[in-house]
Amino acid sequence: MSHDIYQVCSAFAGVSCSGLEFYSRFRYHPGFSSGDVSRISSIDFSLLFNDENIGFFAMSSGEAVALCVAVKSVWESAYFDVSMARLYCFSSINVDADLISLLVNKTVSHAFERSGICHFSIDVDIDNYKVLNCLSGNGFEILDLKRTYFTNKLGTNPEFSRSVARVRDYTDADADVVREIITAAKFETRFTRDRFLKKDASDSLYQQWFLNLVKDSGSGSHVVVFERMGRVVGCGGIGEMSFSRYGIDRKMRTGSLYACSSEGVGGYAPVLYRLTSDAIASHGLVETTVSLNNASAVRVVEGVRPNRSTTSYAMRRFIQ
Repeated sequence: MSHDIYQVCSAFAGVSCSGLEFYSRFRYHPGFSSGDVSRISSIDFSLLFNDENIGFFAMSSGEAVALCVAVKSVWESAYFDVSMARLYCFSSINVDADLISLLVNKTVSHAFERSGICHFSIDVDIDNYKVLNCLSGNGFEILDLKRTYFTNKLGTNPEFSRSVARVRDYTDADADVVREIITAAKFETRFTRDRFLKKDASDSLYQQWFLNLVKDSGSGSHVVVFERMGRVVGCGGIGEMSFSRYGIDRKMRTGSLYACSSEGVGGYAPVLYRLTSDAIASHGLVETTVSLNNASAVRVVEGVRPNRSTTSYAMRRFIQ
C-alpha cells in the first residue's frame, strides 16, 4: 500500500487519527469512558501538530496511519545543558514496521540537523511491540521498565493499617527535617542510568521534584510525614492532574514520591496507604508509577490492591 509522507506542522492539526493505536495510559482508569479516553488521545495528538515541533507522518485515504514527532524538552534541556526532546510515535495496526522505522529515522535526523537536538526519550507501552521493535532498530536503548497503578478504592491491608497512625500531614514546622531527608535521598531512575547526562544533575533531579511537591503542599500537592519515637524520619508527597483542558470535569492524584532516613525504612507502606486513602476521599482516583527494578516498592503498591495497571518502557537515543 502506498503512503504519502508529510512534515508535521500546524496546517495538518485537524488530520484524522481514528485509525491509530494510542495505548493510552488512561484506557483502564476507572471513571473514564472509552469516549473520554478517545477525547484525551485526540486532543493530545492534535497538539503535536505545532510548527515548533519536528516530525513526519504518513497518510492513506485521508487518514494518518503513522506518525513520529519530536517535541523540544525546554526545561530538561536547560537543566541538563543538553539539547533534549520527547519523542511520540503512533501507528495503525496494519502499518508495516519499515514505514514506522522510516519516520523515526527521518524525525531524529531532521531534529538533529535542524535544531541540534541530540537526546531523544520516549515512553512505549509494553503492548506496543511494533513501535518498540522499530525504536530498538533505530538505536534506542531501554533505561527503565515502569508500571503505573491506579485505583478508586482502597483494599484492606491490616499490616498497612496498623502503621498508618504514625503518618500525619506535613506542616511548616517539618520543613527543615523534610528538606534534609529529601536532599540526602537517592532516587534510581532512567535519568541516573543515562550515561549521557551529568551524574550530579541526574542524582538531584527527583530531589528537586520532591521539594517542589513540598513547596506546593496544601495547594496542588499533598505531603505527609512518617514518625518514629516522635521524630520525623520519612516523608511522602503526591501531585495532582486536572483534565479540564480535555473538557472533562475531574482531577486525580498522581506522581507520588517517598524519602526517608535510615530510621524511616518500612515507612513507605503506611505513607502510601495514607496518601492513597486521602486521594480517594478528595479526588476519587489516584495513580502511582514505580520502576519494576524496585521490587520492594512494587510489593508495597500491590499491597494496596489497585484496580489495574499499565506498563511502559522508558527508552533513549543519543546522537554524538
